Amino acid sequence: MPGGSDVNYHESLFYGIYDALADLEANVVLGVLPQTGTAIAVTFYGVQDHGTMTDSIQGVQLAIRAESRDTRDTPRLAEAVFDRLHGVTATDWHGIPIVHCYRNSSAYLGVDDSGNHKITDNYYLQVSRAGRHRTDT
Repeated sequence: MPGGSDVNYHESLFYGIYDALADLEANVVLGVLPQTGTAIAVTFYGVQDHGTMTDSIQGVQLAIRAESRDTRDTPRLAEAVFDRLHGVTATDWHGIPIVHCYRNSSAYLGVDDSGNHKITDNYYLQVSRAGRHRTDT
């Protein structure tokens, strides 16, 4: 994994999620699900940013797929993700202060062309994100 100043905000958050899920038998990727294999695709979307304070809520969508036609395998993987992310507090993910992480919603997406079941889980990250016009001082 790259590090240092060449890593941007979303990449830092991705690497934090990647690290948290490293013990799962799944390919964790940024962007879209790969065509094959058990995988978790991570994408980001903005939810809320305070105008002058560093308080932000960052949305994280996880597309989750177990390479299995067993209807129980993808929900098992989603619950393993939940066990590792939901309730994380007061930590740092590659330089980004994480105040709190929690799952906001979850939905079954049906099956893909290979008959594998898919789920989307949406997590909210309460983060402290300073900037030129956003400081707590």
